[in-house]
Amino acid sequence: MKKKRLFQCSISDLPVIGEFLLESLGRDINDFSAYSPLFTTSYRDGVRAKILACRGLTRAWTLIKELKTVTGKLYADMNALRVRLNPVEGYLKLAAASLDVAVADAGLKEVRKSISNGNAETLVPAVAEFLATLRRNLSALQAVGLQANQLDAIEQHTLAIDALNVRQNKLESERNRVTEQDVDAYNDLWLALQPILKTGKALYRGTDKAKLKDYTFVQLEKRLHPSPRKPQPDNKTQE
Repeated sequence: MKKKRLFQCSISDLPVIGEFLLESLGRDINDFSAYSPLFTTSYRDGVRAKILACRGLTRAWTLIKELKTVTGKLYADMNALRVRLNPVEGYLKLAAASLDVAVADAGLKEVRKSISNGNAETLVPAVAEFLATLRRNLSALQAVGLQANQLDAIEQHTLAIDALNVRQNKLESERNRVTEQDVDAYNDLWLALQPILKTGKALYRGTDKAKLKDYTFVQLEKRLHPSPRKPQPDNKTQE
């Protein structure tokens, strides 16, 4: 039976958020101790031990690190593919009168849309269709300067993106499987953090907005490093 997670955030974020909370608790320990005898050194040590227990689940962390690397490389390669497409667009426009399809219908728009959305699943078939159109019109495109090896380079580049996407999907599945097995430790940490969150709100709501953010879970999530950036929108004029 699948174990229920008690928290909504990413499982990898929880220990980091726990460290944020312990740092704030250390700073505000006098306020917390005056509010409740719960907040002793032993209590803080216990929470820290639970954070370390989650950190000690090395297989999950190894997968998370590798997934971040693969995802970053995937998005970087998708952005690089956009650069390869720019000269080809120019040749399409130069050969427009000799093509068997309008430039706007050649398929470049769909390829760029997939890149901007960071969607490798739609990118691969979109590139395949685009290349088929280019090769069907190869003579007309070569007449204005296109080299056949430019199309081969785009195809190989896309195959590399596809391989990264497959690897990303496998890592995500494995990460989810492993972290699901470890959910008890993360649930235990989540429960240990609740008194800090609740007391921080009780102490600083309406009196100190800055400190209140230090004990508001959504605000703590925003402090974390963002996910690898998706390919950037193409600002040039499209087809």
